[in-house]
Amino acid sequence: MDKKEALKEIKAGDLSLADVDDKLKADKEVVLEAVKQKSYALEYADEKLKADKEFMLAAVKQDGYALGYADKKLKADKKIVLTAVKQDGSALEYADKKLKGDKKIVLAAVKQQGYALEHADEKLKADKEVVLAAVKQDSEALEHADEKLKADKEVVLAAVKQGGYALEHADKKLKADKKIVLTAVKQDGSALEYADKKLKADKEVVLAAIKSEPSCIRYAGDRIRSDKAFMKKHITEGEVFEKYFIDKEIVLAAVKQDGLALQYAGKKLQADKEVVLAAVKQEGTALQYAGKKLKADKKIVLEAIEQDIYNERDPLQYADKKLKADKEFMLAVVKQDGSLLQYAGKKLKADKEIVLVAIKKYSSYLQYADKKLKADKEVVLAAVKQNGSALYYADKKLKGDKEVVLTAVIAPYDMNKGPSLQYADKKLKADKKIVLAAVKQDGSALEYADKKLKGDKEFMLAAVKKQGLALLFADDKLKLEADKEVVLAAVKQSGNFLEHADEKLKADKEIVLAAIKSEPSCIQYAGDRIRSDKAFMKKHITEGEIFEKYFISKENPKKYIYSVHISGNGGERKSGEISKKTYEFFANDNDLLVDHVYHDNNDNIPEDVWIGPWYDGGSFFESVSYSFDDSALTLDRDGQTIKIPMSEKALKKMGAKLTRTKLDFKDGVKKGKTGYFFLGERVEKGGLSSELVIDHPFNPKKLKVKTCNFNGWETIESITYNNQEIEHHMGDSTYKGEEFQVIKVKK
Repeated sequence: MDKKEALKEIKAGDLSLADVDDKLKADKEVVLEAVKQKSYALEYADEKLKADKEFMLAAVKQDGYALGYADKKLKADKKIVLTAVKQDGSALEYADKKLKGDKKIVLAAVKQQGYALEHADEKLKADKEVVLAAVKQDSEALEHADEKLKADKEVVLAAVKQGGYALEHADKKLKADKKIVLTAVKQDGSALEYADKKLKADKEVVLAAIKSEPSCIRYAGDRIRSDKAFMKKHITEGEVFEKYFIDKEIVLAAVKQDGLALQYAGKKLQADKEVVLAAVKQEGTALQYAGKKLKADKKIVLEAIEQDIYNERDPLQYADKKLKADKEFMLAVVKQDGSLLQYAGKKLKADKEIVLVAIKKYSSYLQYADKKLKADKEVVLAAVKQNGSALYYADKKLKGDKEVVLTAVIAPYDMNKGPSLQYADKKLKADKKIVLAAVKQDGSALEYADKKLKGDKEFMLAAVKKQGLALLFADDKLKLEADKEVVLAAVKQSGNFLEHADEKLKADKEIVLAAIKSEPSCIQYAGDRIRSDKAFMKKHITEGEIFEKYFISKENPKKYIYSVHISGNGGERKSGEISKKTYEFFANDNDLLVDHVYHDNNDNIPEDVWIGPWYDGGSFFESVSYSFDDSALTLDRDGQTIKIPMSEKALKKMGAKLTRTKLDFKDGVKKGKTGYFFLGERVEKGGLSSELVIDHPFNPKKLKVKTCNFNGWETIESITYNNQEIEHHMGDSTYKGEEFQVIKVKK
């Protein structure tokens, strides 16, 4: 592609700088045009350009954020940085440390984007002139001001004039300052939430708040909300009145309809047994809003648990500590739901009787037991007998206990966690008896066996006799797939293994017959010679539908059938937008995030920060596919194999068309704003496959591959041949791992 054509397509938004020739990546005009479209395009520019002062000056004039891709020396160049922050204040993030302490530069940045104060030197966060300029541009900048300035009336007043919600970041004393609070609620009624208790009971302040938004009455004091005359006069919306007016009759009616409405009741009514009982009968988690004494009331707590037993939101987490330490009570609730062990007091988590009752319900509840009981053989044996995955939670010594491990590997296991053998001690992964038992239960368990066993023909023969697909995890797979004795044993146990056999053996009638004996449709994996043998097919394939589908007629010599296989590492990638509150909750606890999203565990997690189960996590980006540069496409015909690595170099060399697109979080965030996102990946290993029928020899130039690079992950979005899409579906796969995170993105 020449320069003129490249410029045209870049301007139209049809071409990314990542996809142009290297020469054009060093062309100033081309790169500047790409940067004009999207600042991140500079990432793909020639390194010399990133170090070129004249060029970078032009780039940051177009988009200040381009500073992030500049050479280190240029990030310390005052002229370039000043130009960048004048165009986009948030570019201050990428400036050299010294320049983050330069008042002129920081002032220019915060005047353009107040929130850029976050990246300023600590000294300038305490500079009144700088902070005033910042909060006048963006009230939320107050969050990053020095604590002394958060207590400065002039600064806070300027902030709440710009955005009332900034009251959240003000000093405690100023939250009790009527002038400041009035200014804040007049600008944004919701700021009433952060006002001092006394001012929440001040009618003038409350009236100013509800003038813009009646529902802000929820933040008012109980005296005002129980004043029927006041409420009737100023809250004209019936729905809002009924929801927030504190009256026992109204509150009772509300909680019977929606138990969580208890949160809007006054403290007196939250301590009223009749009201709270009605609330938890409708919604168990309403217990969190009950008065302290009622959180220790057995009848109320049991009612909450009983109501919520199928929702699995565990109201017990909100119960009083004394109740959670009551053995009689906890014994009763774990009999009902073993997962509630997690909320038991420390002593009760070490109580053998209670733990045994809990794990009888579900073995994975062993995770909530005390460390000592995780090392108790009787307890662990009881858990792994029910579900082998419980071995994961056992003490290290018991993972090396032959009886415990043998019990675990023959038991059913949690599919999300994979075969139990992976949790066994290294020595036991080399134990033939244990590994064979594990393979019998699930052939994929062989993946976790010692390397020596995977390369031992005698052992592998025994393994495939128990589970044919175990051969997929052999150490020397290619050799064993060509070994007739091993493959024959494998297909006798699982006919579908014929798909993975050596091409010569796919043409072996003895092997094919053994495979189709259990499943006639396995004929699809047989060699073309067998499938074109009409007498053989008629004799052994009695199902007409299968015969018609897989018999290769010799009547059309121009017909070519190519079996297409895609191999490599792939999986699911998901991303969704989340709230600031959710980000702050999970930012420092990745284990909690994994447990919540992947294992759908909402224990001790407030409902208003839920991201949801894994399958609901992809509102921003979602892909189920293979990783580009880590995959290969193989075409087989008559023993002839064409293997195409899924890489830019290989595809371009053979003339295949590669289209690469890029999606970044910053694309979905408005300039000057901050976005919060969940990012998740489940990595898998397996096969994707489909069948492509063509009436001409395969031509690589007709092959088109489209990818999407999302936040550093590049996945295959589509593969087409001669404008016909080759659909790729995830086949048998073995769970390998996951990666989850929450991130903050500023633009």
